[in-house]
Amino acid sequence: MPILLSKPATVRDKIKQLIRLKIRIPGEKKAQLLQDLDTIGINQAFIYPDLSHAAQYLADPHLHDDLN
Repeated sequence: MPILLSKPATVRDKIKQLIRLKIRIPGEKKAQLLQDLDTIGINQAFIYPDLSHAAQYLADPHLHDDLN
């Protein structure tokens, strides 16, 4: 039976099985990962494009570490 014709609970379970993927990032790699993502434009201001998150992003002292 096709997934979309199954019962809703069954569809939900099948979708969870399809997207169940966990990636563990060691704590010591977090800062570098965030910096790498920021380099390609994925940051707090991109994910949450409201004014308060954009301001938090611009005020982040770690953003300007490479300029010092």
